[in-house]
Amino acid sequence: CLYDAGDKAGALTVHQSLIRDFPKSDALPDAYYSVGVLQEELKQYPQALATFQALVQKYPKHPNTSECRLRTGQLYLRLRRFPQAAQTFQQVAAIRGYEKADYALLLQAQTYQVQKQYPRAGQIYESLRGRFPKSSYLGYAYLQAGKCWYYAKQHGRAIGDFRQVIAMKAPQADAASYWIGFTMLEQNQVQAAVNELQRAITAYRKSTHLPRLTFLRLTGLNRLPNQQKGTIPLLINFAKQYPKHEDAPRALYLAALTAYNFNELATAQQQSESFLSRADTAKHELRPSVLLLAGESYRNAAKPDFVKAEAHLQTLVRDYPKYENRPRALTRLAECLYQRKQFAQANQMLTPILPQLKTPILKAEAYQLQGRLATALKNPTTAIKAYQQSIAALPKWQQ
Repeated sequence: CLYDAGDKAGALTVHQSLIRDFPKSDALPDAYYSVGVLQEELKQYPQALATFQALVQKYPKHPNTSECRLRTGQLYLRLRRFPQAAQTFQQVAAIRGYEKADYALLLQAQTYQVQKQYPRAGQIYESLRGRFPKSSYLGYAYLQAGKCWYYAKQHGRAIGDFRQVIAMKAPQADAASYWIGFTMLEQNQVQAAVNELQRAITAYRKSTHLPRLTFLRLTGLNRLPNQQKGTIPLLINFAKQYPKHEDAPRALYLAALTAYNFNELATAQQQSESFLSRADTAKHELRPSVLLLAGESYRNAAKPDFVKAEAHLQTLVRDYPKYENRPRALTRLAECLYQRKQFAQANQMLTPILPQLKTPILKAEAYQLQGRLATALKNPTTAIKAYQQSIAALPKWQQ
């Protein structure tokens, strides 16, 4: 009654009292089991582990012994005691007639998977079919096996296991199709991946994985030179069609980046702003890149908007001090300040970062900007030296 009322702690106390006060009761094994279950549900994992172990030791022939062994393995796994977990699951999987033996084998594989021992995990997942050919976990097991081989960089074997899932017509077939496309893209088999994903989209139109399949196909198309430009409206449409999907921000970023690369700067600006205005991108990993992209899009427009460019770049350098392209952002920000005739402030920002610049083109641009700033500040000696360094950085630069 206490358990049904939601008072798990109270129910636990009652069962513990039974064990303590009636040591010879026939109900003792069931009381032990209930105590272990309640302790586990109350996240008292070490205590639950001890209780299940005591039940198995005291009552080895009790009907719940196999279940207690399985739960013991799960608790070892929760407590990250991996060797004990793997050994326990192996033992439970070998219990003849136990209805959850296949599940125990699955958990044994998972124990190695969470430790990133991918080949061992993959082998155990694959062994499920031979040992339990009628298991309801076969599709899941081969999907996980494929993932293990993918992370072990055995891509051919990974795709083979994913195709097994599809051949079984398992519930995980749509996810397996996604992983085939993902693996092919990793191998740079872009056209094959796009074709595979299109087949999956056609086959699984009602799948919850349809947005992921669609976006992955678009990323593949975006890697094909003759298809890149055409993905811009498709990516924008994806973000509109699935505004709450986790890939919607990435679609906006990729649309903006592709538009920028094709000099469609108005579109790049719009999609950058759409990304930045979303509540779910405030801490997104792509946010600094989008801020830089927005700044570049406004800066390079036919009619540059240096005020908006500066605003985005200021946000970038303020909020992301460790961003990998921070020197580039500071260079662009200095240029915005130059365009707004804030020469001293621009020069103060630019000078310290010059030694940090790595690429020849960025060095050439930055030193040229330093020369223009020095000219504006009436420092011809510095200007001449800066222009010389710009030429030296990239002699064939046509500026």
